[in-house]
Amino acid sequence: MRPCHFYAKNKGKEGFKCEYEQMEYPMYVRSDKAFLLDNTYCNKYCPKLADCVRLADETFRQMRKVNVVINRFADGKISVIRRDEFCVPERIINDKVDRSRLFLKVNGNLLIPRKKKATPAYLSRNKYRAGRRAKDVFFGYVLSNTWTYFFTFTFSPRLVAHRQDSTFTNLLWQRFQDKFKHFDKNLMVANVPEDHKDGAQHFHAFITTTEPLPIVDFGDISKLPQRTCKGGPDKGKTGFCTFTPEGEFTIKPDVPYKWYLVPYYNYGELQRDSLGSILFCLNKYPYGINSCAILPGDNTNQITVSNYLAKYLTKQSNLGYNKKRFMHTRNLQNKTKTTLFLTDDEFKVFCEQNGLNLTEETERFSVFRNYGTPLG
Repeated sequence: MRPCHFYAKNKGKEGFKCEYEQMEYPMYVRSDKAFLLDNTYCNKYCPKLADCVRLADETFRQMRKVNVVINRFADGKISVIRRDEFCVPERIINDKVDRSRLFLKVNGNLLIPRKKKATPAYLSRNKYRAGRRAKDVFFGYVLSNTWTYFFTFTFSPRLVAHRQDSTFTNLLWQRFQDKFKHFDKNLMVANVPEDHKDGAQHFHAFITTTEPLPIVDFGDISKLPQRTCKGGPDKGKTGFCTFTPEGEFTIKPDVPYKWYLVPYYNYGELQRDSLGSILFCLNKYPYGINSCAILPGDNTNQITVSNYLAKYLTKQSNLGYNKKRFMHTRNLQNKTKTTLFLTDDEFKVFCEQNGLNLTEETERFSVFRNYGTPLG
C-alpha cells in the first residue's frame, strides 16, 4: 500500500487531522520525501478528502470509464449513443482551472490574445467544440417541448440600420419578444441567430403560444395593390405581395385582433416551405419580413421539428468568438443526460427494456432511439 499524497502535503500544517493517522504515519516516516510529493495516490473514499485537497491547494479529479450516453427528453423520447469507452469526471475538488477568456474582443470583431495558448488553431478548435456543445443543448430544449410554429425573422436594411451588429439586433429581438410576452405571458421561444452572406443577422425560432393567433385572409387578392417583379427568378411576375420591397406590410386586414397571422403572398402566389407547408406572417413584427410555418399538433410534431432542425440549424456555423449560439425563454423543459458503462449483454437488456432500436450507425458510434425509423 502506498502513502496518501495529501497526507504528505499537509503533515505538520496547522489544523490538519487525518482519519487514518495510525496507518499513514509509519509509511510517511519510512518513505522518501521526493517520492511522497510526486506520489499521486490518495484515499478517495476518505471523508476528509475534500478538506485535505483544499488545504494542500491542489485539484483532485476522480474519473470513470463510460461507453453509453443517454439523453432522456421531457416527452418520454430516449436517444442513446454507444461508442468506444472514454472517461468522464465523476468528482472534482478545488477546481483551479483558469476559465477566463483567451482573447480580448475590441472594436466588435478584433481579437487580441491574452494567454500563450491563444493561437488561431486553438481558437478554431475552441469555437468548433463550443458550437457542438451549444447545438446539443439546443436540441435538448427543442425536442423536449411541443411547438406550434416555426418562424424566420429578418431585419430589413430600410428598417434596421445596423443589422450586421448582433448586439443591436439581439436588443431589437428582445424588445419584440417582450411585447409578444405581454400578449401571451406563457410564450415559449427557442431561437437561433444566423448570418447572411453580407453579415446581416436573422433568426430561426420555434414558438408555442397559449393565446390563439387567428389566421386572417386578405380576401380577393386581385383587388389589392399589385406589383411587378423587375429582376431575379420571378422577373416579369405581377401580383399581390404581402410585403413591400422595404420589408413592411403592403396592407393589413381591418380585424378586431391585435396579434394574428396572414398568408404570405409573393407576386400573387402563396409561399411554401421546403416541406410543402403554407407560410404565414405575423402582423406585429416591425423590423422586416417574417414567415411562419404551422407545425402539426399530433404525434408527428417532433418528427417535423427534427426535419426543420436538420435543414435550418445543423447547417449553422459558428457565429464568432464568445457569441450566443441560441436563446430561449426560461419556461422550457430540457433533456437529462447520463453516462454509463454497459457490457454487450447489459446494453441489450437496456434496449429491450426501453424499446430502443438502431437508427444510425457510423464507424465511431451507434445511435439507438425509441422513436424514428430503425435501420434495416
